[in-house]
Amino acid sequence: MAILNKFIKVFVLVLSILFSFSLQLRADDLFWDLYDRSQKLSQEGKYAEALEAADEALKVKKQQIEKNKKEKSPEEDASEEDNDLNIFQQHLANLYVQVGRYPEAEKLYLAIDQRVLQCVIRRLSATGLCGHENKTKCSLGDQDYQSPPFCNRSARLEALFNLANVYDLSGRYEEEESLLGKTQDFISSEYESKDRTQHLLALYQHWGAFYYSKGDFKQSERYYKKALAELDSKTSGMQTRIEHNLALLYKDEGKYKEAEALLGKVLRQYRFQDDLNLAVAYGVLGSLYDAKGQYQKSIGIYEKGLRILEENLGEDHPYVARRLNNFAEVYRDLGEWNQAESMYLRAQQIFSNSFGPQNFNVAIPLNNLAELKRQKGQFSEALSLYEQSLKILKKNLGEGHLLVAESLDNRAQLEREMGQLEKAKEDAQKSLEMRGKILEDSHPQVVQSLWHLGDIYRDQKKYAVAITLYHDAYQRLKYSVGPKHPDMGRLGLTMAGLAEMQNEPQEAEKLYHQSIKTLEKAFPEGHRDILVAMNQLAMLYQSTGKSKKAEDLLRKIEKLKEKWEIKELAVSPPLPKGVGI
Repeated sequence: MAILNKFIKVFVLVLSILFSFSLQLRADDLFWDLYDRSQKLSQEGKYAEALEAADEALKVKKQQIEKNKKEKSPEEDASEEDNDLNIFQQHLANLYVQVGRYPEAEKLYLAIDQRVLQCVIRRLSATGLCGHENKTKCSLGDQDYQSPPFCNRSARLEALFNLANVYDLSGRYEEEESLLGKTQDFISSEYESKDRTQHLLALYQHWGAFYYSKGDFKQSERYYKKALAELDSKTSGMQTRIEHNLALLYKDEGKYKEAEALLGKVLRQYRFQDDLNLAVAYGVLGSLYDAKGQYQKSIGIYEKGLRILEENLGEDHPYVARRLNNFAEVYRDLGEWNQAESMYLRAQQIFSNSFGPQNFNVAIPLNNLAELKRQKGQFSEALSLYEQSLKILKKNLGEGHLLVAESLDNRAQLEREMGQLEKAKEDAQKSLEMRGKILEDSHPQVVQSLWHLGDIYRDQKKYAVAITLYHDAYQRLKYSVGPKHPDMGRLGLTMAGLAEMQNEPQEAEKLYHQSIKTLEKAFPEGHRDILVAMNQLAMLYQSTGKSKKAEDLLRKIEKLKEKWEIKELAVSPPLPKGVGI
């Protein structure tokens, strides 16, 4: 009888263990099934659904962790469990970045970083390579390059770079700068010189992106060139990405020839590497041709990139929406407003379906559609769209985000055109303050705010204040992008117009000539901005009795309009026209 009782106890114990193991397996299967589903939905651009699946997976994983804590002793190695959690949380953090939930992404990246450090310390302590009293000084070197993958220095480096990206997207540049400095120290201390190159190249690209975002284009260019100079046979694969980023910088600096040459090289490389990167490069080239006023070229290039994205990702993917949003700018420049509007609306719908109707991505085409309505003189519709956009942006990104400042500045322009000058001044000043706290003094967005605030004071006939703001904007812009950038010519036109208002025709004529010269160097002869500048100079000639000069110039304008099939003239808005993605 005693033997039978003993047998029954052993049998029950075995069944209990098997049942518990079966439950564990089922929980594991459920977790990974939900994780795989979330990844698949993310790849399809269905981010709202991907987040739902990820939230369910997180609940399952948390239940597993709590159960394991009760069943395992504190001494047992938690590395494998940490590894699973890190893999999942990195995916979830990446999702949060995609949908603009930056504080939640930051929290997860910080948690991953801490678990990596704890894992390494446990492993090194177990091997006697790291004393308990000196944990913070443990090396993350080669000795811990083993399974699991989230327990080594490369994992820590990835977490730091991901965190820097979150700070950049959030406009938290002081924290980003500090973190990149610490990352540089980490690379220097943890890697021998022969192993540092690829990690330093990645760091230089982050520094380049940091200075680009802040508006210090000279420093940004320096880091991208530094990265190119240090490429070797092991890191040559990074060259195309660095050149891509440098081409984008050149475009924004107004160095159109350099940008086009570099993009040609990038496109040749991407044709043999990656269709999606090829599509992205086509987007940069399309925006370059748009900036140069070569609209038909721009349309052709945008269409190529859009076709690649639709074929590879489907017509309803957010990447397609981003391309549509930027493509629409070309049609807006051409005055083909119906085509531009249909693209903005399609982009808005895709974003709404992918992220949800209140996500910040939805606000971007809404803002640009408001710009289009303002341009058409449909002020009440434009104001309503700006209000919707601002509400979504503030809810998602907070009151101090740069996209909120951009939308406020755009609304200020609308209010100025509606004659609501005090409201316009309030919005413009708030936008300037927000940008000034985050960006370099010479950043084009800060210049844009000064410029638009000057327009408001000009309309209030406070000419002395207006000219001070214009001169300030002019000097900052010159420092940032150099004297040959087309926006220098555009701002010169604004200053010339103010000189006319102040009855200073000689100063106005001088400024018009300078502006035309700048624009002619930047653009082909039939560019709208050149013709607008010529037209304004012709009007000045007429008003000052220089009829012959006015007639000659107007004839030249008509010939160019006929040659380039231009029906109407409309000056390009200063600096960024719409919010690009």
